Amino acid sequence: MLRSVKAVIFDLDGTLTDSLPGLHSSLNEVLLLHNYPAVTKDECRQIIGHGLENLVSSALPEGTNESTIKLCVQEMINAYNKNIFTGTSLYTGITDMLNYVARSNILIAINSNKRQAAVDQIVKVLLNDWHFFPVIGASDKFPLKPDPTVLFYICQQLNLKLNQVCFVGDGETDILMAKAAGITSIAVTWGYRCKEQLVLLNPDYIINQPSDLIRLFNSGQLD
Repeated sequence: MLRSVKAVIFDLDGTLTDSLPGLHSSLNEVLLLHNYPAVTKDECRQIIGHGLENLVSSALPEGTNESTIKLCVQEMINAYNKNIFTGTSLYTGITDMLNYVARSNILIAINSNKRQAAVDQIVKVLLNDWHFFPVIGASDKFPLKPDPTVLFYICQQLNLKLNQVCFVGDGETDILMAKAAGITSIAVTWGYRCKEQLVLLNPDYIINQPSDLIRLFNSGQLD
């Protein structure tokens, strides 16, 4: 069991934490400030995962000029700083799953397209019972997912080969990145994309609840 998989890299939003309420309320705060139409929670869910700039620009009316987009992005940062923990929580079953991984001496890391400062806050408050290393969010240091550059860096930091690592995420950027890097991809259906969307990406595994990851390891399928 677990002869080859030595580390699991997790996405954050939609995988470990449900951050949709705070993102949704912050985005609508910005849109209403400019008298733009608000987005529904489901509309917000579908555009999460590609970085803050993309989230904001995707919600703005088509043809919005670049200066307005930049202004709204800054306003979104300010709004989300206030709302980052509004309704944000770990998904049911994440605690047990992370405890199992920790007991199994498997290394854990985080890679998210969320801004680094926001990732650090959430990890410090909601995930401080576990030791994640490295914890990498969006910054000027690496291109955003699905570019695989950051995965190569994480493997170097952990001193592991690509076949010793798997990536767990809920979105297309996660699966496409893992595939581009040549590492095992595990898609989760409890996040921001439905199972039908994930199937089209052809991940190595699809799991429906956090305990399924434990079953995967116990079955030896990740050996």
